[in-house]
Parts: sequence; C-alpha cells; structure tokens
Amino acid sequence: MDQTIWIAVLILLCMALIVAALVMQARKTTRRQQLLLQDELNRAVARQQLSIDWKETFRNRIIAMDTAERVLLYIRLEDNHTRYDLIDLDMVKSCEVVEAGSQYLEKGKKGKMQAKVHVNGIQLQLHTANGPHLDISFYSEAEDSALAMKELESKAQEWRMAINALRKPAAVQ
Repeated sequence: MDQTIWIAVLILLCMALIVAALVMQARKTTRRQQLLLQDELNRAVARQQLSIDWKETFRNRIIAMDTAERVLLYIRLEDNHTRYDLIDLDMVKSCEVVEAGSQYLEKGKKGKMQAKVHVNGIQLQLHTANGPHLDISFYSEAEDSALAMKELESKAQEWRMAINALRKPAAVQ
C-alpha cells in the first residue's frame, strides 16, 4: 500500500511537470508573437512617419490609429509572419460591426419554435471607396472564450465610433 501511494505521487508530480512545461511554452510563444507584432508596428510607424494616438493589442493583432493623419494601421500575425494594412480613413465609405454566425430553431417553454442566433465571430468591417472591404476580427469562437465576447464586441463598437467620428468631416466635403 505504501508503495502504491508513492507511485501515485510520482505520477501526479510528472503530470504537474508536463503541464508546467506546456504553460511555459505557451507563454513563451505568446511573448514572441507580441514582440513580432510590436516590431512590425514600430517599423510601419517609422516607414509611414505616423504618430499613433490610440493602440489596442489583443490575441495576434494590433490596431492603431493616427488621428492627425487620419490613418488606421491593422497588424496581424498569420502563419508566423506579420502582415499589415494601412487604411486611409478619408477613403472609408462605411464602418460597421458585423456579427457572423448562424440561426437555428429551438423549442421554447410553451412548445413554440423560436429562432436563435449563434455568434461565432465579430468583425469590424471597413468599406473603402477604392476596393474591397477589410474585416478586422475582434472575436472568434475558435480563439476566444464565450465570456470574452461582450467585452470584445464593445471594443469593436468603440473602434467603430472612433473611425466614424474621424471620417464624418471627409464625408461632408
């Protein structure tokens, strides 16, 4: 019996070490990704001679804005490579928050069928005058917890309001 307890403790200790190693590796990867994004932001700011007023970092993305130059910078990490888009806010025709998802029917309390919506993504969608729209992902069911959905949706709404506030004077011209 005494030997069985020692074996159980040893197994639990090994499992704890494996979990600790995985957590450390995940933190190291996240830190590396954040450094890559920050380096790309610094290069883009220097290259485009921007002065960033507002910046937000989440997951593997950075959104930054230069209000004086009326420019939005969207940097993301795709397949361990950084990509960025520089959006002239004077060219933005519309900016809206879009929820991607699906509808399904569910039986209600009284037996009636009710339509429900399952949201699996929230994006800030920018439509430009000179081409296709740009989707900036704020929430993804695959990458974020359902608990974070409301917070990320409110962040998308904040960015929508800020972008729309900057582009309104251009629309009047």
